[in-house]
Amino acid sequence: LLVGRSARMLRGTQMLRRVVAASAGAAGAAAWAVAATPAWCDEAQAGEPAAAAAPAVDDEWHTRPKAEHRCDMDQLAADFRVLYGCQSMAKPETIERMYGRRAKLEDPAMTLRSRDSIRSAFDAMAVLFDKAVVNSVDVMPRDGTFQDPDLLVVWVDAEYEVFGKAVPFRTASRLTFVPGECVVARHEDLWSGKEFARRETVGFLGNFFDFLRDANGIFSSAIFRIMAWAERSRRARSGRPAPFASGSGLADDGASERE
Repeated sequence: LLVGRSARMLRGTQMLRRVVAASAGAAGAAAWAVAATPAWCDEAQAGEPAAAAAPAVDDEWHTRPKAEHRCDMDQLAADFRVLYGCQSMAKPETIERMYGRRAKLEDPAMTLRSRDSIRSAFDAMAVLFDKAVVNSVDVMPRDGTFQDPDLLVVWVDAEYEVFGKAVPFRTASRLTFVPGECVVARHEDLWSGKEFARRETVGFLGNFFDFLRDANGIFSSAIFRIMAWAERSRRARSGRPAPFASGSGLADDGASERE
C-alpha cells in the first residue's frame, strides 16, 4: 500500500513539473515575441497605419547627388572610355592619373600587380583588336549609396572587332581606392558581372586559381610590353598616330567628347 501511494505521488509530482515547465516556456515565448515586435508595429496597433511608420525602401539612390564621392564621376567615366576604347596608347596620362604605382588588376584570366603592367595590358588591346566601340559606361556605388568613398563599380558595355567579327564584351569593374585619394589601388574585372574562382570566393581551393592567374599575369605582361613597344616603334618610324588616337575612326557614343 505504501509503495502504491508513493508511486502515485511521484507521478503527480512529475506531471506538475511538466505543467510548470510548459507554462514557463509559453511565458518565455510570449515575452520574446513582445520584445522582438518593432515599435512601428505597436504604433499600427494603436491606430496608426503601419505603412506610414514602417521604414521605406530607398529605390531612388541613383537620383541623389553624386558629389559625396571624392572622384569626379564624369572624369572617371571618360577615363574608362579611354581604357576600354583602346586609346591608352594615345592618352598615356590616363593610366598615370587613375592607378597607384602598386595597383593590382584582377580578372578571370590573370592578375597584374603594378601600374606598368596594367598600362602594358591596355596598350596591347590596341594591337590585338581591329576596332573598339564603347557603347556605354555606367558609374555606380558599390553598396547603393556614395557614402563609402573608397568603393565604386563601373559597368562597361563594349564591342571589339577581331578578324572582321564583332565580339560583344560587358564587364563590371569593381574599384577600391587608396584611402583619402581618387587613386585606384585594386581593380577587379568581373566579366559579364560574374565572380570568378579565387580564395575570396571558393576558399582554400582558390589558392590554386590565384597561382595560375599570377603566373599568367607575369607571362602575359612581358608579351604585352613587347607588343606595345613594337607598335609604338613601328608607328614612330612611319609617322602614324598611336592606335585608335583621336581622329583614327574609332566609333563610340562618347566620340564627340574627345579632344
